[in-house]
Amino acid sequence: MVKERTKDLEEINRKLLMDLEYAREMQCSFLPSIMPTDIALSFHSFYLPAERLSGDFYNIIELDKNNIAIYIGDVAGHGVSAAMLTVFAHQNMKHLTESKSVKIISPPNHIMKNIYKSFNETRFNEETYIVMLYGIYNIKNKRFTYSSAGINVPPLIVKKTGEIMELDTQGHAIFKLGKFFSPIFENKVVQLEQGDKMLFYTDGLVEIETTSGDRYRNYFYKTIKENYFLKASDFSDTIIKDFYDHIGDEKKLKDDVTFLLIEIQ
Repeated sequence: MVKERTKDLEEINRKLLMDLEYAREMQCSFLPSIMPTDIALSFHSFYLPAERLSGDFYNIIELDKNNIAIYIGDVAGHGVSAAMLTVFAHQNMKHLTESKSVKIISPPNHIMKNIYKSFNETRFNEETYIVMLYGIYNIKNKRFTYSSAGINVPPLIVKKTGEIMELDTQGHAIFKLGKFFSPIFENKVVQLEQGDKMLFYTDGLVEIETTSGDRYRNYFYKTIKENYFLKASDFSDTIIKDFYDHIGDEKKLKDDVTFLLIEIQ
């Protein structure tokens, strides 16, 4: 009886793992499989889930020949429940940004307002929430206009001179309080130049514990300062190598790790 029961449990576990793997493939299908190769921008990304399923999400969408939409976010928790929230985010962003019936590009704060409204119409648990940032880069004037929905780590502008700027990310998270509170999402603008880089990331990248027992955040900024002059591909590879050098083992991951690097060419 013990052998038979063990065999049954093994079969149940095998099916669960297969389902999780299928869900993982579906979740990954929402991420950009190939970075755009526009001559005006260079894109590089790194995505490392803490479990089979992730609570991080990001995407790049070409709105028209002059405007590129960029978003990155993180949801409460990780695993299956978090993955469902990322699917919600991706599907709503796709609907709001790729609608063929809408010829006028909606400003970022309007997109965030609509996501907040849609989220409060769902039946997700009251404790769930999403933090994210959505912005539009205009190729002609090199301006990045963005709105923050409580993103908990500030994206960085790495100037071609080596100066590092943190974007202002004050804003309200997307949570289930629509009946009581209607947040105001603001648009902010940053002017960029050829050779500048934008670095978007989630808190899992900088909050992870290193082999020395401290947080990777300190090493992250040091690596950026020492390698700002590198081209985007080499810059991205350097950050990834430094990250692995300091954490030692992926098994230490307690949160999902994501970053998206964009260079103005």
